[in-house]
Amino acid sequence: MDHQQITKALDGVGHNWTTAAAAIGKSRTALVRVSQRHIKARSVAIALCALIDKTPTEVFPDIPEYDREPPAETRARRIAEGKVKVDTALRRGRVLAAHGG
Repeated sequence: MDHQQITKALDGVGHNWTTAAAAIGKSRTALVRVSQRHIKARSVAIALCALIDKTPTEVFPDIPEYDREPPAETRARRIAEGKVKVDTALRRGRVLAAHGG
């Protein structure tokens, strides 16, 4: 979607740039600049998408990183998955040791 389409979508859900900015907690200028692709701000883009009930891919197909998991979340997820694997392996090892394996 381009800036004008996002503006219309906001209007369709009862928002303008000022009320959207207040709802998101960012400046009106920041929202408009993200919409116009003058700056990149994932949190603003995600919030805009939420307000108009669209996915980042629908609104910003030209900026695929908006629809990707942030690096910090990827790292946290990988650590959590790794801990589960390690815990499972350790429990299995204890079971094998208890049964003479």
